Order: sequence, then structure tokens, then C-alpha cells
Amino acid sequence: MEIGIKISDTMTKECDWNRGFENRVARVPLFCRQKFDLSTHDFINMKTKKGGIVNLQVAPAFKEDVATDPLSVYVTSEVFDLIKGDTFRTKDVETVNNITLGCDPELFLVDRRNSGMVCARTYFGKSGDVGNDGMLLEFRPLPSTDESIVTDNIMNLIVKARMMLDLKPQVSQNLMFYGASNYQGATAGFHLHYGVPYQMLGFQRNVKTLIRQVVKAMDYYVGVPSIIPEGNTDIRRRTSTYIEYGKPGEFRIDNRTLEYRVPGGSLLRHPILTKGILALGAVVIEDIVSRINACTDNFMNLQEMQCTQHIQELYPNMPDNQNVFSMICVPDTTYAFSRLNAIYDDVRQMVGYKTRKMSVDRFFEYLFSGIQFGNNIEENWGRFYDEKHARQMDFHSK
Repeated sequence: MEIGIKISDTMTKECDWNRGFENRVARVPLFCRQKFDLSTHDFINMKTKKGGIVNLQVAPAFKEDVATDPLSVYVTSEVFDLIKGDTFRTKDVETVNNITLGCDPELFLVDRRNSGMVCARTYFGKSGDVGNDGMLLEFRPLPSTDESIVTDNIMNLIVKARMMLDLKPQVSQNLMFYGASNYQGATAGFHLHYGVPYQMLGFQRNVKTLIRQVVKAMDYYVGVPSIIPEGNTDIRRRTSTYIEYGKPGEFRIDNRTLEYRVPGGSLLRHPILTKGILALGAVVIEDIVSRINACTDNFMNLQEMQCTQHIQELYPNMPDNQNVFSMICVPDTTYAFSRLNAIYDDVRQMVGYKTRKMSVDRFFEYLFSGIQFGNNIEENWGRFYDEKHARQMDFHSK
């Protein structure tokens, strides 16, 4: 079914100070949303006069436009001049929100007596949900669509790892689970795994080209915030030219998942960081996949998303690759920090943000605060979960 598109003078005026937002939304009156089964944060896919795509997110209409015509969709004059025709089909709107979240965070075993790093392979096997990755200890929690469940699963693995060490009590009491992206020359990651739609997985050339565009958006909206907890000292993983991981554009893909490999092990230091990066990554990947779904006719025409121009049409506020490298691959986080407000503003307009609002907001509150959590994972996680359980007990006692 086709819906009319009209210029909103109010939206056009709002562009004077809020251009980045108004040119990314289509404002739809409530009556129109109900009649055509549209929801705020859904996507509307419109073809441009030049054959490109304008992908707009549904937002409530201004009252002036509702009074004019409650059954039309409203856009700015700039967007209207770009699009082909004055109608769109509602079948183009679809939200993809069932993407599974996984991760395999790494940490260091540190001897409390001399601060030396201990090889995890000495005490942990290679396989299992708690195992070694050479020198490092690695957690492999069960995936979920809920970042809170994945975080709880990691807490259970922290407890399990300590119980495994306690089988050798003389050793266990001296070993600390140390959260960082770098320690004594070794580096640790917090790679994120996404169960994206099968059309975006595999080894075909057009799929890999598509994923490179996806990762460009991930680098800005997830990679840049992920380095803030590392500060200006835990820098080796993201700055060394000899280390593969931690740099923009790093990913691995197979027939099961997309693995995003920029975030570092520093994010395992505290549950706020762990849950926050999981939630932020979920919001961003859901937004990207939903937009690509709309632009490529349910992933049937992946050629519509094969170059930098295509991803920048979907995310016009996203800087170019060189700027993103300058934010991530440097010792000083000042430039990255200066972009946090803009990133946060965009994230709050993405599909799925409302569902994960608490985790994302708390993560950004921490990033803005300048506070640095200590490196003792068990101490930080234990205190957090003790306080969480105390609050739950207090609630149930009332």
C-alpha cells in the first residue's frame, strides 16, 4: 500500500539547528502509523532520483503537520528534493531484532607476589567455556539476544574459573584475574559475535564486501567508545603496528557469525563495561542490519551496499575511515572522547535503543565520568553482584 509524502515546513526549519537528525527521520502522525501498521524506530526505504537509497527512521509528527494531513508522511525539503516520487510502499518497512549476541573475552592471570604474568595454559585446558588461548584465559559464555543474560553467564564463568584454580589452593590464592587490553607486552581482546541473518554470512565476495561496510559503521559507533576505558596508558593493542587486533576494520566471518574484533580486554574489568559494550554493539548491529534489509529488498540485492558511499548514505554523521583511525589508533583518547556526544546522540535514534536503554545509558555515563575501574576482575564483579543481590533482597522484603 502506498502512502503520500509531504514536505514539513517545521522539520525544514528545525534543520537550522538539528539538521543531522531531521534529515534522517520521516515524521508520521499517530493515525497514519496505526492505519498502516508503522511503529516509531521502524524504517522507511525510499529510492532517490539518482537510483540511490534514502533510509529514514519513523518518528512522531509535529502537531502542525498532523493538522494538515494525518495520513501522510513528512520529510524535510532537502530529503523531498532527493527522493523519486511523492509516495512510498509500506512493505519496505521491516525491523530486524533477533540477532544473537556472543563474545569471548580474554584476561590475564597475574601473580600477586611479583606482578608477573602466569601462563593460563598451565592450569586450564584448551576447550570448554573456560579455557586457555595460549598465555591468556578466555571465557566463552552462551550467547543470547539479551546482554544481561550474557553478562550473567560471564559472572558464572568467573566463579567457575576460580573454583577450577581452587583445586590447587597453594596456586589459587596467589593468582588474580586481571582485566586489561595489554599487560607486559601481551594483549587481550573482547571480541563480539553476532548471529546476523544468514544472507550476510559466508565467504562469497559480495558478502565480504558488504560486511566491510558494516564494520565501518561498527568502528565508529562501537569501536571508538570501546577504547575510552583503556585511557592513555593501556594503549599497545590499538596503537602497535605489529598487532593485528584492535584496529578499525578488523573482523572475521564464517557461516555462523560475524566476529567484530576491535574491542579490548579492558572491557572485562567491570559488569557495567561488559554489559554496556554488549548492549551498544547490539543496538548498532540491529540498526545496521535493519537499514541494509530495507535497502537491499530483504538482502536479495546486496550490490546496493558494496561501497563506502552506500554506508555513508545510511549514516551521514559517520566520519571517513581516516578520521576513525585517528580516533582509535593513537595513545591519546582526547579525539575519541570529543566524539562521544555525537555518537551517543545517533545511538539514541537507533532501533533497539529503547529496549537496551538502561545498559547503554549506564555505559555512556561511565565513559563521560572519567572514572577508571581497577583491574581486579573478581573484586569488581563480586562487589557489583553483591550489591545487586542486596537490592533484590531489600525489594522483596518490602
